[in-house]
Amino acid sequence: MTSQFPEKLVYNGEDVGMCSTPLDDYFTLINWQPEFLVNCTGLWRGYVGGWLIEKQRLYLTEIKNAKLPSGEEVTLETFFPDSDGKVFAHWFSGTIRIPRGELIKYFHGGFASVYERDECLEFKEGVLTDQWIQENTLDEAPNRPVRLRHRLKAALNRLFR
Repeated sequence: MTSQFPEKLVYNGEDVGMCSTPLDDYFTLINWQPEFLVNCTGLWRGYVGGWLIEKQRLYLTEIKNAKLPSGEEVTLETFFPDSDGKVFAHWFSGTIRIPRGELIKYFHGGFASVYERDECLEFKEGVLTDQWIQENTLDEAPNRPVRLRHRLKAALNRLFR
């Protein structure tokens, strides 16, 4: 898999990329995975979500670069017609990873590339509950895809029990 475009996040007034896809948890919650047209190998999920953290709460603010097989453009209002420009992500519990610093190891797959540090934000039902900085080293870099594969395997096992 090709390295993927990050989701967009406004956090403490700064525009950053995030290596997490909270909208996928919403699709799991409603038991539906839309089939987006994939027009780029760097965007297998078929969309880029725009996010905002405001008053410790995570909001979805936009869906970009998304089309259904019918050619219909997908926007925030497609899934949330009553939204007022942002939707509280109450469905998301998990960690958002924000890469920081220089790239120290590139992996040609997903969000596996390693940066000098990761800012990690932990959420429970859309509310920020914890945050920390993880310093990364080149020594740890070769193990990252293995750790990510194990996390992915564990998540899939939980989903398909």
